[in-house]
Amino acid sequence: MTKIVLCFDLRSPFTYFAAQRLSILRDAGADIHLRPVSIDGLLNLQAGREIWADYVDPLPPPKRAHLMQDIPRMAEFWSIPLSWPPKFRPNSRQAMCLACLESLSAGKLFQLLEFGSTSLWRDGFDLNDPEILAQMLAIANIEHANNDLEAQGLKILERKTEEAYETGVFGVPSFIVKDRVYFGADRMEMLASRIRMGTA
Repeated sequence: MTKIVLCFDLRSPFTYFAAQRLSILRDAGADIHLRPVSIDGLLNLQAGREIWADYVDPLPPPKRAHLMQDIPRMAEFWSIPLSWPPKFRPNSRQAMCLACLESLSAGKLFQLLEFGSTSLWRDGFDLNDPEILAQMLAIANIEHANNDLEAQGLKILERKTEEAYETGVFGVPSFIVKDRVYFGADRMEMLASRIRMGTA
């Protein structure tokens, strides 16, 4: 099998699209490993800012407008249900800190990816909604969140984001195969083909 590292952030609709299409890679013989990262952190690092600096939209208005039109088009093309979340920029930091905890098994992390991405982008819930967070904590077998838990997760999220950036990751979802990075949910068919040919 071919090992693939999937870098993701739940706040990205393209992470949701990728999560719904993982069978494309698995059927081609991929062994998928998840790596939580912060898309905001990646954008800041690219711009030479501190990793947790205040958000600055990296896209010019025409490209932002195109992106907002393209998201529902992609959902329709792939027949993936889509609902816009309550905020223009969903806040995924708490959820991503939880996804970074080293006590999580690989199976639990996949459950968090599925639950978190569908809650946000299929069902339109806020990831900071107490009921959603409670369900994510239950998946992780954690009774309740506290400041120490979030601080621990944030430290790991920062490290994983920096490591991903150093390997060439600039956005999510990104698929790392050996020393190559494939970016975007729309690159999955190409990656699957290269896995089958042994050229990934």
